[in-house]
Amino acid sequence: TVQTDPGLQGEPSLHDEREVDPLDLVPARARGELVTIQDADDWSHPERIARQVALMYEQPQAAGSRSAAIRCRPDLTRQWFGYSPERMNASSLMVRRDLLEQVGGFDPIRKGADSELHERLALLGGVVDLPEPLAVTR
Repeated sequence: TVQTDPGLQGEPSLHDEREVDPLDLVPARARGELVTIQDADDWSHPERIARQVALMYEQPQAAGSRSAAIRCRPDLTRQWFGYSPERMNASSLMVRRDLLEQVGGFDPIRKGADSELHERLALLGGVVDLPEPLAVTR
């Protein structure tokens, strides 16, 4: 069972020039054993987090987990010739908080910090993926 932290707060996305990237705040504000993120323009299935938590408990050696997503364009159509409509969702990355602190959190880069963190976590036990699409990403 996933319990909601009564102090849970969202942080604004970094889509303009700010001095502080909200991802920099994640390690300091996270209080739970597992930490996850979501891009502001993505939609996740209501069970995405619960399914990823269950997977992390089933595979305690894993440093993190992700779920698959269906890619769509801003008008919610799915047509990209030559590309699969499904892919692993970088913004669904769930990580063990102690490992997030160990690797130094998210890198302060403008785009792709979640993908870059995934690559570092792959060296610390790997990231396990849920093959079911549990999100729509743009």
